[in-house]
Formats: sequence, C-alpha cells, structure tokens
Amino acid sequence: MTILNPPKFVTRSLIGAVGLSAIAFFGVTESVKAADINAGIDYLFTPLGSDTWVDFDQSGPMGRVYFKGVPVLPGGADTAVERLNDCDFDATGKCTIDLQFVSLNLMSVTPVAEFGNQNVFLMLDDTQTQPVSSMTLMDMGNMASWTNTLDFYWKLVDSQNNILQTGFESFIGSGLGTYDSNGGFIVKTYDDSAAWARHTDKKIPEPSTTLGLLLLGLGSVAGIKRKGSTEK
Repeated sequence: MTILNPPKFVTRSLIGAVGLSAIAFFGVTESVKAADINAGIDYLFTPLGSDTWVDFDQSGPMGRVYFKGVPVLPGGADTAVERLNDCDFDATGKCTIDLQFVSLNLMSVTPVAEFGNQNVFLMLDDTQTQPVSSMTLMDMGNMASWTNTLDFYWKLVDSQNNILQTGFESFIGSGLGTYDSNGGFIVKTYDDSAAWARHTDKKIPEPSTTLGLLLLGLGSVAGIKRKGSTEK
C-alpha cells in the first residue's frame, strides 16, 4: 500500500473524533452560537506554486525542498488545525485560545536527489502527541486577523511510508479569516514560518517581480543622487 492511500494520510484522531459527514467545509461549528467564534477545525490548502518549503540540512548544499498539498481532507484540503476553545472577544477586541495541529499532508514538488531521487511526503509524526499551542485573534468586524504559535512533530516519508527523517518544528504564524453570526469561521489566508521552514498559501514571488522591485529601488537611489548633483 502506498502513502497516497488516504487512510495513511488522514490523522486517525481526526477521523475518530469527527465523522466526515458532520464536518463543515472549513470548520466544525455549533448549531447555536455560543461565542463570537466557536471552537472548530480549520482546513487549509497548500497550492502548487506556494512558498512552502523545508530546508532539511539547514543552509547546507541541499537547499530548500518545495512542497504542495495532497488533497485528502474534506473539500480537497491538505492540512487541518483545531481551535480547541471558543473565542469571545474582550473589550479590546482580542481573544487567545489553544491551537493544535491535527493533520498535515504535503508532497515535494519535484523528486529530491538527497532522498533517493524520489518525491517525499511531509506529515505529522503519529508516534508523538502533538503539542497544544496558542492563537490570538483580533476582531475586525465580520473578519478577524490572528497571530499564532504552532508546535509540532513531523516525519518525512517515501511513497512506501518508509521514514526518511523526523523532527520538531515551532512555527510563528499569522492570517486572516471571516466569521458569521453563528460563530462559524473560515480561513482566507495563512502564513506560518520558522528559521528553516515555511507553510503558506502565498505564492513564490516571480523573478521578474523581484527584479522589477530591485530596479525600482536602484532607480530611486540614482534619482536622489542626480538631484543632489544638480542642487550642487
């Protein structure tokens, strides 16, 4: 059986805790609003071309390995995090809740020479209990921005589920979502990063865009210098 078999990917505790038929597209919410934002599961998408990568040898010769999502979760998502508490905004428009990684299913965009010239798969390490982290949400009307920490144990495997590497990572993240009058929450964008890894739905900057910004900056500096010379 290969790793692409969905039961291999979906975190067992996630399936056991919530029947798929009861899972909303982006989260699990109560039928009666009990809070500004109800506790629930957020499903995230890691599209091909996103700036999602891991530097496994930390600035060594391997460089960054880029990943895309494997759509094995509800709605074609590849990642799931759970907001463990209800969020009730205080007088300043903030609330802090517990957060836990529950499923991660990423595949390298291209084969990786250092791992046998094959595609590799990044998942949560199911031999470890995933830590409980934190998330602070800021009210923006019917939208909310957030910052978070997200600690997790991961494993890298091949297509036959052979473990190639394991580790622990601690992300610092941010994002934006919307919520409704029933306390339902939908993630719009997210960005989690650490020194040697990043997980986001944001696109890799185009080389032409980066070059254009560089040339614009250089042009501005040259203009300032020319102006200074003229004034003299």
